[in-house]
Amino acid sequence: LQDHHSGRRGARGPRPARRGAMAAPATPRRGLSISSSSSSSRRPRLCCGSAGSDVLGERSSPMAPPTPDAITDFAESPTAPLLTLRGRRELERRLRKHDFSRPRPAVKGQPSESDELDVVEEQVAHATRERLSATALAAAESELCNHAIRRTVRSYWTYKDRVGDGAESLEAAAELRVRFDLDALARDDEAARRDADRLLRAWDNIGFAGFDEVGHPVCTERVVETLLLANRVREDPEDLLKGRAVCTEVFQALKRAASTRREDPADVIKHVFVVDMTGVRLAMVTKRVTHRFQHIMKTLELVYPEVAWRTYVVNAPSYLIVIWYVVKSWLDKVTVDKVVIMSTNKEKTRDRMLADGVPLHSIPRCCGGQAAGVSLADLYTGGAGDRPRAPVVATPVADDSASTPKAAAAP
Repeated sequence: LQDHHSGRRGARGPRPARRGAMAAPATPRRGLSISSSSSSSRRPRLCCGSAGSDVLGERSSPMAPPTPDAITDFAESPTAPLLTLRGRRELERRLRKHDFSRPRPAVKGQPSESDELDVVEEQVAHATRERLSATALAAAESELCNHAIRRTVRSYWTYKDRVGDGAESLEAAAELRVRFDLDALARDDEAARRDADRLLRAWDNIGFAGFDEVGHPVCTERVVETLLLANRVREDPEDLLKGRAVCTEVFQALKRAASTRREDPADVIKHVFVVDMTGVRLAMVTKRVTHRFQHIMKTLELVYPEVAWRTYVVNAPSYLIVIWYVVKSWLDKVTVDKVVIMSTNKEKTRDRMLADGVPLHSIPRCCGGQAAGVSLADLYTGGAGDRPRAPVVATPVADDSASTPKAAAAP
């Protein structure tokens, strides 16, 4: 499960009182970048999706295509920050169903994801910037990343070396952006767009169902197909990692769209993830899949911290529920509180998600809800065809305390 640690090594309970602050910067800058938790000396974390099959050959049938009027608008696309989503009708339809409320804190008394860094947090952010290379600093301050310095500071708050570990995370994030040329994807470069379409088609079991009451995108994954893909001998592990990174970039663009489409401007930087375990068997957990997904999850955890609000592992077989009751005793409470393991009882799953603020029309059908869902590939490309007519541009929200972000025109 990507980034359910909240970056807290050895953290127990609420954040401790902040003391002994470092000298404040003369002119603190607000940061926007990608980072994540240090990969060393960590408590064990649950990794759903690190399994595969030697016996099940090809993947199961892909996600059902959207209805003809769902994603059919095509047009020329301008250069856009983050990336350009061409599934205009589908995204607009889901945005219109909501009057988003402001994101709430995960823990009472702690800042919410939409809150700016306070004075002490800003001091930590300044100290972290001081350790970055020029390339990593430029990436950290870039609008192409979704509030990464804010996410990094809060993710590593209780770490012994929160500045050093945060800087390591930001350096890794900058390296990944260069390695996979994610800036070209943000510019909507034609070659990068074609490659992203190819990667998202390979991961067409990852989809989008809607938004919760505060604007968190509700994303889904059918694990059986993930395991089959990761277990194929011919699949390039680097290609698998790049595909998951592109999926995460789509999640980030959905959050930016929700941030700009609200009467009360607020930054949405987390998502809800639904992991559908239907059909998963222990025999699917092969050495090849385990090795590949350890690498993928370790990298994504380092590069994208604090991006998950809650994960629902649904339609879980009984053996997984038993394992979870054992494993969660090893995990930090912040991690445990973000992961919900649900059985095959769809009514209970639906009621839990409703209680957590996910409306019925955004609850996937695999959880007893009404959302049919659309694959990230169709959301990105606009469905079948070459070029869309009215792309959805995820415009950045100004990260400046002196100004109020304005709603962007029809993202």
